Amino acid sequence: MSTYTTSWPVYSLSCAAQSPFRLSLGSFVEEPSNKVEVVQLNESSHRFDLIATFDQVFPPTKVLWMPENRELLATASDCLRLYETSPRPGLKTELPTVRDWKLSAPLTSMDWNRVDSRLIATSCIDTTCTVWDVLSESVVVQFVTHENEVYDIAWAEGVDCFATVSADGSAKRFDLRDPGTGLTLYESVSAYAPLLRVAWNYLNPVYLAVLAMDSGGILVLDARGPPTPVYELMGHNSINALAWAPSAADQVCTVGDDCQALIWTIGGEKPVNRVAYVAAAEIPAVQWTQQDWIAVAVNNTVQTAKVATSA
Repeated sequence: MSTYTTSWPVYSLSCAAQSPFRLSLGSFVEEPSNKVEVVQLNESSHRFDLIATFDQVFPPTKVLWMPENRELLATASDCLRLYETSPRPGLKTELPTVRDWKLSAPLTSMDWNRVDSRLIATSCIDTTCTVWDVLSESVVVQFVTHENEVYDIAWAEGVDCFATVSADGSAKRFDLRDPGTGLTLYESVSAYAPLLRVAWNYLNPVYLAVLAMDSGGILVLDARGPPTPVYELMGHNSINALAWAPSAADQVCTVGDDCQALIWTIGGEKPVNRVAYVAAAEIPAVQWTQQDWIAVAVNNTVQTAKVATSA
């Protein structure tokens, strides 16, 4: 296991596709002095080296590397920002959802399209989602997707569709070819059960998982319908994040306030889980970096641990 320690609580976490042990991590502090750090694992010393540091006023709700590019990083907070780590680390551009920054609502999440890396989709508390062309720095489309705050967004397979989850308790799929119409994938039974996270299984793209507020687990949905969970994976007292395995279509990792990282195997009649890692404190974020490695945020540290992927 390798550990990197910061001077602030780590909230957001991402690993670069081309370099699984190049990590970006974002802070969560109440003062207007938040940070994003980029670190790279030194395979000789088994320690993380600091590559770059970027200042932000507000906590980044998500940090994300450009697909197939270990030098370009995006963050979501009061607006969408792009940073370069090479040749000279620094801010590349800022993309607010409205022209008047005073009227800009906070972004809750974002996702980078894996097929067309020009496209980033962002979600916002003002009920809208925006798709950006980051090369031209222009809006492709922006529209209202839910009745309440949109908490997360994730591209489906391809370049046209993405899924969203909201404070209204629903998960929806939208198609850029007909952006005004959304297909409801799931609705919470309780009106007081907002959905906080959504993640597609890219190795088996008919499946996606959603996470409800104050829940002990996740719901695995079949995008083809009907709008009822295929699996309910309940193993935490309070769950914070999830990550599908990058090389096993039937495995997903969940982390929570119980300090555990659980690996679930689905596909059979009943899902099974095992404890992959136990941390010293709550785990707010997880990334499955490659086949047998996961990275987790624990207090002011990021820890990478090697795990076995077989159930």
